[in-house]
Amino acid sequence: MLTVDYLTNEDKKSILQWPEYKLPFLELNYSIKSGGWLDTIGSNTHCLSFSGFKPDLVAFTMLDFTSSLEAEFYIAVKASHLSKGIGRALSIATIDKGFKDLGLERIFLKVRKNHEIGIKLYESIGFQYVKDKDIEVNGIMTSFYLMDVFPETIKSMK
Repeated sequence: MLTVDYLTNEDKKSILQWPEYKLPFLELNYSIKSGGWLDTIGSNTHCLSFSGFKPDLVAFTMLDFTSSLEAEFYIAVKASHLSKGIGRALSIATIDKGFKDLGLERIFLKVRKNHEIGIKLYESIGFQYVKDKDIEVNGIMTSFYLMDVFPETIKSMK
């Protein structure tokens, strides 16, 4: 069973020690390394970060508020725990918390166009395609899909 809690400084230190991703996830290593999501997005005062334990720390999510009613969603799963349902469980728990406890009306994300596993996960949760967008990541222009989800979409999934 996955336990969800707020991400602590000790959790952040642990994540920085995670082994790097291998293909096809190699491009996602910046999310779990020094200078990555935890140092940039996660250090924002308007960002809430959550940890997933099974029983050790195996994933984290972030809701980066862009207004009082919406937030951008991020998730990273430890390489050894990919494709085991942890990403889905923690995503649903985080999104549920965002809508029910935090009063969000919209949660959105960006996912690399070549990240087929992530796209399928997000669609299965209820995220819908909004548009394409090219964004510079670590000095490289990268193609993304922008997707969003609303409380009524999640409710219809349960």
